[in-house]
Amino acid sequence: MSYFVKYPHIFYSFNEGENVIVRDITTRVTLPQDVLSTDALYQDAVINSGEMPEDVSYRLYKSTQYHWIIMLVNQIIEPSDWPMSYADVEEYANELYENPYGVHHYEDADGNWATSGTTITNLEYEQTLNEEKRLIRVIRPDLISVFVSEFNNLMKESG
Repeated sequence: MSYFVKYPHIFYSFNEGENVIVRDITTRVTLPQDVLSTDALYQDAVINSGEMPEDVSYRLYKSTQYHWIIMLVNQIIEPSDWPMSYADVEEYANELYENPYGVHHYEDADGNWATSGTTITNLEYEQTLNEEKRLIRVIRPDLISVFVSEFNNLMKESG
């Protein structure tokens, strides 16, 4: 199933007066809080370096067509919400900081920011932020078809 196929159609008017039928991509379906908080529906997954949503979908569900569910469940909207590859983090840090190996901050033994202690470089800081994005929640493979069915029902109700 393509994600946008389920979106309702609307008439869109161009300046020249031409009306065209298009998908209403402004339609929003949000998952009910009770669904989001039902732990039995999910399992944890780790995004490997360089994996894209389609890769994770294929690895978990043997199909790339569920990539949008991974993003929806984890409220990933912007590309920056998805973890970068190790090489991309390094490139990003090189662009962001004059000296990626310069001191970003210090941490105490508990990992809290401190005025002295373990030195955390700019690159290490960016790597840590990126690593935090790698652990995601995904719909259990045995429940993915049920989830898709429920999502389709919600789309019908919103359209």
